[in-house]
Amino acid sequence: MAAEERFDLADATRVQEFFQRHAPDAVIHTAARTSAADCERDPPSARRDNVETTERLASLCLPRHLPFVLISTDMVFDGRQAPYQEDAPAAPVGVHGPTKVQAETAALASPRGLVARVALLIGRSPRGNRSPDEALAAAGRVSARR
Repeated sequence: MAAEERFDLADATRVQEFFQRHAPDAVIHTAARTSAADCERDPPSARRDNVETTERLASLCLPRHLPFVLISTDMVFDGRQAPYQEDAPAAPVGVHGPTKVQAETAALASPRGLVARVALLIGRSPRGNRSPDEALAAAGRVSARR
């Protein structure tokens, strides 16, 4: 396991150097711009963070034949046909959803690519404002234990 390093995944040189220095056996890509509101306010950053970084990582995995796992979101769906099956066609809305669909496409372009669509249903988010229970707590409808 590599030592922890923090850097901007939009920095192509740093990402390439990381791959060369550590020669990973697999990549699990969890980084993303996850707030739909942030994506709406800044579509270029949403594309950079959700699509371009995924394309970069996937492209580095492909020639090395590395497994590439992308953690995606249920926001690739509009919510009208829930519950969704694994092979349901995406129906994204806004800015966030389409960027995640594009990221999924990049991940699945690799023969060893995998996408896991997950939803933040309960629990704490990094900023304390993402999960439904945090929204209810903010509205004063439930107490949030920290």
